[in-house]
Amino acid sequence: MQLDLSRPRCNDFCTSHAGFSCPFIQLACPHHTLSSPSAPPSFIGYSPQLDALRAFAVGGVLLTHFWLEQSFWGHWGVRLFFVISGYLVTAILLDARDQMAGRGGVTGVWKTFYIRRALRIVPAYYLMLGAAFLLSDQARADWAWHVFYGTNILISLENDWGFRALAHLWSLSVEEQFYLVWPFVVLLVPRRWLLALFVALIVSAVLFRLALTGFEGGPIRYVLLPSALDVLVGGALLAELERRGYLSWQHFRTILALGLLGLAGQLMLSATARNTDLYYIFSGFFLAFPMITAVAACRLRLPGPWRLVLEAPTLVYLGRISYGIYLFHYPVIWLLAGALREFDYILPPAGAGQFVLASAATIIVAILSFRFVEQPINGLKHRFRYVEKHRGAQTGATG
Repeated sequence: MQLDLSRPRCNDFCTSHAGFSCPFIQLACPHHTLSSPSAPPSFIGYSPQLDALRAFAVGGVLLTHFWLEQSFWGHWGVRLFFVISGYLVTAILLDARDQMAGRGGVTGVWKTFYIRRALRIVPAYYLMLGAAFLLSDQARADWAWHVFYGTNILISLENDWGFRALAHLWSLSVEEQFYLVWPFVVLLVPRRWLLALFVALIVSAVLFRLALTGFEGGPIRYVLLPSALDVLVGGALLAELERRGYLSWQHFRTILALGLLGLAGQLMLSATARNTDLYYIFSGFFLAFPMITAVAACRLRLPGPWRLVLEAPTLVYLGRISYGIYLFHYPVIWLLAGALREFDYILPPAGAGQFVLASAATIIVAILSFRFVEQPINGLKHRFRYVEKHRGAQTGATG
């Protein structure tokens, strides 16, 4: 699509005619439609570098939980997962909406989306929960919260992480709750309002955390869905900008500049306001920008040495099984500690030894889960397509 040149020329506030193409500035121009400089692809192609990002994200979680317990890497890793999920899910829904517009297929998109999400997420999740319920009275005590993806709500009500082996399920609960409501937003809100709505939702996350400043410490400020909207919807914002033609190397300098500003803000917060209300309120917001930039760069497929690293087969494979790594890592260390006690051994405390031992065990379990549970069931998704696959289209990234 091309800009409609019959429209009045934009005023001086909109700088797009001067060669600076920032879509956020163009929103303020009454004559600018944000039409795409080039048509978006019909389907998302598989992006191996996004899998590499997933590997880094789950690596940060393992590093914090098994070694550097006071580090920020786990927090950053979970937020990066949220950005990637927000981007991919929104891109999938926008593709389906574009392909099915005018065909009365919105109900079909909803049904297909939820079936495909369930095939990808549910089997391994309930396999892990079933094992935990069989082996632990503590896990069974709050079984309904975990079964119905309410772990984050349970944690917020008690303002305590509770049973460690299942505490990490809070982030999976956030994602599932997001998946429940997000298709209605993307499919029903008029396209011309989506970008502005996404920006408003990102800001709402900051306001929500501000409203929770009365709680002294505890996880409640992290674990509820509204607290994560800046990173989840930040990824969605990138997907919408891509549909409007603004995810390209031509526009990447603007995205990179915003990412560097966000990273500078985050580092400044970490250096001057760590463990203060200011940090908890704005950390997720500043983090969203460099993480959106990373997803954009990998979506565009970084060249040169970056490509050699980000498309290394081992790294990409770890990204493909990252869901299983995250899902099983706390239960595995809990089981490992119990098994060692049976032989009068003690699991090494958080440190290099625990990191190597627990990470290796977790990866083995994740590989087995991926090979024998996730892959076979995930293969059923070809029976539930959003639209008829075009010849030559790549759909490896669909959810």
